[in-house]
Amino acid sequence: MRKLFTLAIVLLVASASYAQKVQFPESIDPGNYLPEEVLLPQSPLSMQILFIGEADTVQTRKGPAAAKQWHDFIGFTPCAEGDDCDDNDLGWVSVNHERIVADDRIGDGGGMTVFKVQREEDGTLGIVEQTLEDGRSGKFFNVDFVGTVGETGMNCAGITSLADGRIWTAEEWFRYSTNSYFSDGNGVRDTTDFTVDAPEFPWIDGQTINKVDNFNYMVEIDPRKAEAIRKQYNWGRQGFEGGVVMPDNKTAYLGEDSRPGLFTRFVADTPGDFTQGTFSYYAYDEENEQGYWQEYEINSLKDAAEMNAYNGKAPFGNFPTAADTSGQPFRGENAAAMFIRNEWVAAYDGRVYWAETGNDGFWDEFALFRPGNDLYIDGFDYNGKIGKYLVDAARFRFPEVLKDFTNAEVRQWLVEAQNFRDSHGRVLCYDPETSQTYVFFEGGPYPGDDNGTSLSIDAGYPEKHLTNPDGLNFITTPQGKTYMIICEDLNGRSFNRVPAEAQSNSTCELWALDMEVAGPMFAQAVANGENTAALAPQFLDLAVRISTTPLGSEVTGAQQTSDGKTLLVNSQHPRTTNPFPFNNSLTYAINGWEKLAELQKYPVIGYELWDAGTDTKVADIPNHGVLEVDNLEGRRFNIFAVLGGEETPGSMKVSLTGPANFEATINGDGPYGFKSNSLNNINGETLPAGSYTINATPFSDVSAGGTEGIGRFFNFELKNADQFVDAWKLIDADTDMEIATITEGAVIAVENLGSRKLSIVAESDAELGSVRLYAYGPTNTTKAKLENQAPYSLIGDVNGNFIGSTYNAGPLTVKAIPYSMPNEAGEAGPANLVRFTLEDATSASEAGVVVENSVSVYPNAFEETINLSSAQTFALYSDVTGEMITSSDVAVKFISTKGLKGTYILKLGNGQDIRVKSAN
Repeated sequence: MRKLFTLAIVLLVASASYAQKVQFPESIDPGNYLPEEVLLPQSPLSMQILFIGEADTVQTRKGPAAAKQWHDFIGFTPCAEGDDCDDNDLGWVSVNHERIVADDRIGDGGGMTVFKVQREEDGTLGIVEQTLEDGRSGKFFNVDFVGTVGETGMNCAGITSLADGRIWTAEEWFRYSTNSYFSDGNGVRDTTDFTVDAPEFPWIDGQTINKVDNFNYMVEIDPRKAEAIRKQYNWGRQGFEGGVVMPDNKTAYLGEDSRPGLFTRFVADTPGDFTQGTFSYYAYDEENEQGYWQEYEINSLKDAAEMNAYNGKAPFGNFPTAADTSGQPFRGENAAAMFIRNEWVAAYDGRVYWAETGNDGFWDEFALFRPGNDLYIDGFDYNGKIGKYLVDAARFRFPEVLKDFTNAEVRQWLVEAQNFRDSHGRVLCYDPETSQTYVFFEGGPYPGDDNGTSLSIDAGYPEKHLTNPDGLNFITTPQGKTYMIICEDLNGRSFNRVPAEAQSNSTCELWALDMEVAGPMFAQAVANGENTAALAPQFLDLAVRISTTPLGSEVTGAQQTSDGKTLLVNSQHPRTTNPFPFNNSLTYAINGWEKLAELQKYPVIGYELWDAGTDTKVADIPNHGVLEVDNLEGRRFNIFAVLGGEETPGSMKVSLTGPANFEATINGDGPYGFKSNSLNNINGETLPAGSYTINATPFSDVSAGGTEGIGRFFNFELKNADQFVDAWKLIDADTDMEIATITEGAVIAVENLGSRKLSIVAESDAELGSVRLYAYGPTNTTKAKLENQAPYSLIGDVNGNFIGSTYNAGPLTVKAIPYSMPNEAGEAGPANLVRFTLEDATSASEAGVVVENSVSVYPNAFEETINLSSAQTFALYSDVTGEMITSSDVAVKFISTKGLKGTYILKLGNGQDIRVKSAN
């Protein structure tokens, strides 16, 4: 028997790398992805609502008004020397409003609200009553754009300077005509020409311009006065989203939310003066795989208007403005690098990070700008560049498809229809020292976007999934711990952006990524020349879901207060049917980041299932997952908490709830389970199948006394592993003969596919009560069937003779869920899901040939070696004489074919027959 002392050591000493990862007691449980309010994990963190759209009153220069809705960007300007701040005052919060309304008091078009906050004794934030220079008094103040800069069309993201907290607001939605901002009288109602008052920019100062050409600039505001200062005409006219001013107070990096979009930079001549300096756009040398900055002078309205992605679309989308444009910058020798909707920009440790949120129609947006498409409009060749960051993203998502492609071939593949949707997006990183851009965090389930179906597949859907990153920032706690904060904004719900059960819902998640672990991992991958997109699974495992917003809403904002104790977040445009106040856009504070240091003492970082009869570990408990166990009813188990950190608690209170309920308080150094142990043996209980919650809470003293630590909940489902489907077969329904075994990624060519009756059959060695089968694919292949006895066929059978159906060529996904009893009753086993492709043999390869992505197969030629995806026994036969050429009873991955000519049949130990052809 295993000694208790030894067991305690095993459970208490976690690997250092994993212990570092857990800085929160738990990630929030997304449940059914249908929350009607803001969710936070149970932890030292707590939520405080600060500012509610329409419910709160803002002070305008024409009197009080209801606050605008659609809270987006949050800026923070800390109190500085000379400011009117008391000891507890922290600074000013600036909140953008993306909602466009026409209002005589609050102003037409976009909007912005500012307020001052202070730190209360209980750790929460207080809203400070103020009286501004213009005489307005109250808590919330509307920023005046009308009297200073000529209004904004809308306000989305912006900039908080890392040097001093200066604030700029951005207009994402590009204005290309009068009605695009007039909005039938619901937007900016003043359509008269605008006279620019900007003496710092003499090339435009005093000019009277078309009103539409006065929108889509970064606009600096003063939160202390609640008024706009200037439009940054010298940074170009773009569909701006985010930006960052670096600590040097000279360099600004800017992101354009377009497809394709621009990444631009402004370097001031004098620190703090952003009216004079050098403007550049990020270009890319595809041949040498090197990014660089191309300077671009802005000395006229036309120069400013040309510096955006929309002007390049003018010939295609009827987007010309009064300034008229000629296609800069996506043309010529120094054509700009193309991005897929750049969102918020942030910086950490000298590097620049931004969210590239992705777009379903990658090829539609980029194909127009690629060489070889013979696209000449007005004499200009549009040839925007695709950087290696997108090549790496594609290689990560489709490793088998692109493994033999050159980078140039990958670029061409990217712009060919249906190849790459980029439905999930990513976080990019730019290194100023090398001018190189890398994928930092690839979004979505891995490895691909599931281009074959618009459905989200629930079987095997990851508990963690990062989709369409948008808002991006960092928070550094008072203890110096830094997290990247990533906000989701769903571009859609299809293509595995959400689980199948959430197809009718939109709710977004807020993620925290530990940069003390992620940063060095990324830097090492760069130094090794690795594809940094491949870090995505590790980063997703490392990320913690710290909040979700209510139905219909986007999570955004993500701005820390100056003391690092609070993260400010927005819940934007939720469903109006949610309960108050979660039916309104709102700004909330996540307080308590300084308390996370408590978790370093003895954090619970996971749980393990142990067999009490043999004193052996069975498996790690998956949080929000399914654990399958053999002979579940015939064994006794205990569940032990795994600890990280350097200290041992005085005691641990452990509870298990579900089909069986137990609770115990364990003193000393453990092991900490729901049953105490005796005589150096593990004690346990039988655990029926079902859904359980395990929770362990540490205490500083024995018997759950002293200071209570942070407990950690795991929700999981325990299943008997006896119920399973282990194989799929494609059957000729007329002859009841097997055509092929269906495996993940296989391509199966069938003669006369459109008229031939086929049956898809799930097989199991277990005695099943019933099986629910599904098929998703081309129009006539979407099917569902419940079978209460074998054979388990999608179409069914009569006395064992398959009925069959015709199938169209194309990608298919089949799924089977087994049950222990008829009619989907009893215990459900694990779902078996396989994706494959059907081809018509008349236009593909020969009938009955199974094509594996990782095997050189007919009609593709091998030269001297056939590479198998996994080690297999095999026999190789002549396709002409049937004579066996060679075989192996030992599993191998490489088959020598040196000297062979012609066509052969390769029979693998897994039952597959593959026709292969030599290169000669």
